[in-house]
Amino acid sequence: MDKPLAKYFVSDIYRLSAQTGDPSWAAQLRNALVAIKAGDSITVDVYVAHQGSGGRSSVTLKAQSESDPTKTGTATCSIEP
Repeated sequence: MDKPLAKYFVSDIYRLSAQTGDPSWAAQLRNALVAIKAGDSITVDVYVAHQGSGGRSSVTLKAQSESDPTKTGTATCSIEP
């Protein structure tokens, strides 16, 4: 990459998705897209709701680069009523 242009490619846009491990739970994101500067990290709020008699479960957040879909990341955490 030409060095003078490199300064313009310092961030990426990521598409987010959230899923729960149990149908009695629902997960929702405020926004499905985020912009992140190279080397940075951000906090993403995932809203969950319990809809039934199920117990403990998990929620998984996935981020996929819009410019290079082969670049992904995931995080999973436990949830309980």
